Amino acid sequence: MLFAVMVQPTPAKVVTHPSVKKLENQVQPTVAVVEEKESPKPPAQPEIAPPPKVEVQPPVDGCGDNEYAHFIYMKESGCRTTAVNSIGCRGIGQACPGSKLPCGDDYACQNAWFTTYALERYGSWANAHAFWLQHSWW
Repeated sequence: MLFAVMVQPTPAKVVTHPSVKKLENQVQPTVAVVEEKESPKPPAQPEIAPPPKVEVQPPVDGCGDNEYAHFIYMKESGCRTTAVNSIGCRGIGQACPGSKLPCGDDYACQNAWFTTYALERYGSWANAHAFWLQHSWW
């Protein structure tokens, strides 16, 4: 079994020889000047280029509640609630797989479902639009 014992040292008494005291009186104190060096700057963060500017059409009655939804719906389905692509995505925003879209061909239901999707996944329709511009899908 090992035991640890802590010993605290007692301060030592300093005794100075008389000749040292004589020298201390003869020595002039000097002051050293130390220049502070600037700390290195962190490397610059690369700038992220904004997505390319694309002319976004204003929403058309019956196709998106805003210009971003309108843009995505037009690109994904031509704003057709019955649209189905080659891999089974369906609806105005092309839900994949199409079976997760709980609506039939009801535009209001699909628009509400895709709006919830845009807000939950991207935080806003504007962010969903920016993602679409960079990837050509959302």
